Amino acid sequence: MRLVTAMELSSMLGGVSHFTLHRWAREGRIPFVAVGRLRRFDPEQVLRHLKDRTRSELRARCVGNTEQSGGGVHAGR
Repeated sequence: MRLVTAMELSSMLGGVSHFTLHRWAREGRIPFVAVGRLRRFDPEQVLRHLKDRTRSELRARCVGNTEQSGGGVHAGR
């Protein structure tokens, strides 16, 4: 397990600020390791977690849209 700072992880993810990463960690949205008062991140674990979360959120949206639209299959007009 390789632990990195939020700044390092931010540059790996490209486009997610280190402030956002700290907020997500605080909110429990991404995994982290506490080293004293510091937060460190395992990039592989964070990426895996974000991919899994994205998949489950997409599935939930699809199920929600299917229920709201009455079936999910739409005829072209």
